[in-house]
Amino acid sequence: MSQLISNLKYLRGDQGFTQQQMADKLGIPRPTYSGWERGSAEPSLANLKKVCDIYGVSLDNLVFDDLQSGKKERLVGDNFRVLAVSVDASDRQLVEFVPERAEAGYVESFSNPEFIQELQKIQIPGIPEGTYRAFEINGESMLPIESGSIVVGRYIERLQDIKPGNTYVIITVDGIVYKRLRNSVGENYFIAVSDNSTFAPFEIQFQDIKEIWQYYCHIAFNDSIHNTAVDLQMQLNQLQEQVQHIHALLRN
Repeated sequence: MSQLISNLKYLRGDQGFTQQQMADKLGIPRPTYSGWERGSAEPSLANLKKVCDIYGVSLDNLVFDDLQSGKKERLVGDNFRVLAVSVDASDRQLVEFVPERAEAGYVESFSNPEFIQELQKIQIPGIPEGTYRAFEINGESMLPIESGSIVVGRYIERLQDIKPGNTYVIITVDGIVYKRLRNSVGENYFIAVSDNSTFAPFEIQFQDIKEIWQYYCHIAFNDSIHNTAVDLQMQLNQLQEQVQHIHALLRN
C-alpha cells in the first residue's frame, strides 16, 4: 500500500495534475482521491485500472514498483501511453495534422481524444502500416527542410526503439521540436542535433518526453535550393576552375 501511495503522488506531480484534476478524470470526489494519497482509503480495482490508463502504466507497476526511481526504465521498457487516434467510416486510421498555431494546445491535450478528433486530417497514399501524425515545422534549424514544411512521423512506442542519427518530432513539456537524436551513453537524456550547424546541440531529458514520432516523409512548399547550398556549390565550382587553371599552367 505504501508503494501505491508513493506512486500516486509521484505520477500526479510528474504530470502536473492537481488532486482535483485527478478526481475529475476519475469521476470521483476530491476527498476520496485525497484519501488514497494519505493512505486513509483504498481505491477499487476498477479505479486503479483508470489510473493506469491515465498514466500509461501497468497495474503491477503502479502497485508494486518504485516508479520514481525507475522512471528511465519505465520509459524505455513500456509504452509512453495509450495513443489517441481518429479513424474514418471504414475504421482506417487517419493522419492528423498539427499546425504551428496548435502546438501549445497539442502539448497540453495530446492524449485527449476530443482534441485529436478536432485536428485537420490528411491522407498519405501508400503509407505503411503504423500510426502517423503530421507536424508543421518552422525555423531554419533543420535546413535543407524549409521552414513551413510538414513532417509526417510514425509513432515510436518505446525509447529503446530510437535509432541514433535518425530524425524525430519530439513532443516535450516545453513544446515540439524536430531534431536528429543521438544517444548519451549511460545517461538519461538524448542529444538533439540540428542539421543546420549554426544551431548548437542540446539535451532532452527522458522524463520530459511526452511523444516521439520518427520521420517518414515531408511535404515542402518551396522547390528552390537554399542559399547556403547555392553558395557552397559556387565555391566548389570556383575551386574546380582554379585547380584546372593550375594544371594548365603546369603543363605549359
